[in-house]
Amino acid sequence: MPNHDTVDQYDPYNPNVFVKNLKGHKDAVWNLSLVDNTLVSVSADGSIRVWNPFSVDELDDASSSSLSCLNEDNSEGIPTSVDFINNENSKIITSFGPSHHILYDLETSKSVGRFDFFDSSTNTHCYKVISQPGSSLIVSAHEDKKIRFFDLNSGKMVYHMVAHQDACTDIAVDPTCNYLLSSSHDCSIRLWNLENKNCIQEMTSHRKKYDESINCVAFHATKPFIASGGADAIVKIYV
Repeated sequence: MPNHDTVDQYDPYNPNVFVKNLKGHKDAVWNLSLVDNTLVSVSADGSIRVWNPFSVDELDDASSSSLSCLNEDNSEGIPTSVDFINNENSKIITSFGPSHHILYDLETSKSVGRFDFFDSSTNTHCYKVISQPGSSLIVSAHEDKKIRFFDLNSGKMVYHMVAHQDACTDIAVDPTCNYLLSSSHDCSIRLWNLENKNCIQEMTSHRKKYDESINCVAFHATKPFIASGGADAIVKIYV
């Protein structure tokens, strides 16, 4: 066994992998979404910033600044999650805590739609909002154990379901757009049929730590793998 006092337990850091430091947010960055050469970030400072992380001049400070900034006055509240609509870089959907989602047009930097879900009888805080590619559905995961579905065209909630026994922390749609993956602090990952909304598989995974369990899930883009990350400091990959 190597001597841990003298040998680095991790791979050596390669400074060449670092490309650019994007400057603009003044507080924690909650979520990112990238399509082509457009990156969108949401922060606890209330702002939504649009970037081009692949601009040519990597040494120019201007190239590290955001192209535009939405909700800079915090008029909508604090954003928690963001996603591009149908994997195109013209519109984004952004969740704002326990109350609503906003649809933004990035070309005009204006709000073009609103999706309300606030319920005073429960904690409806939204952890994740995503756009289902190839459809008009917006899907979001919430503290009150529910997954909610909204129609992009009407702006109405079209379906909701209790998906877990504790807060629903993350969701992901598979590349075929047939299945939805969800995670929760109840230590489970569930696979759903998007057409009939039935749960077709459940996996118990990760240990609880400070009342949290699974924080994120993801599908592999081309292979039949899924992954999860938990409060127990473990990343797991499933076949």
